[in-house]
Amino acid sequence: MKLPSSVRAHLGPALLVALALTVLIAGVWSQTEVGLWGAVEFIPDIVTLAGRGQVKINTWHMADGITRHPEAYCICAGAKPA
Repeated sequence: MKLPSSVRAHLGPALLVALALTVLIAGVWSQTEVGLWGAVEFIPDIVTLAGRGQVKINTWHMADGITRHPEAYCICAGAKPA
């Protein structure tokens, strides 16, 4: 996951690399609204796996999300993986 620009602005690039940061987002997920629209697209790729006699199928669906109460979430950008 990419760090938000507001977090990156406070941390230098060398520090980000040195710490190998992981972003954790905690929150009340019931306060998130997700909108789905459009049809699901199925796009066959007959070239990528053709040597194995297989077909790769990519799917796409349009979606977006917004929070009803941004204060219900907390971003922790300083977590280090175990």
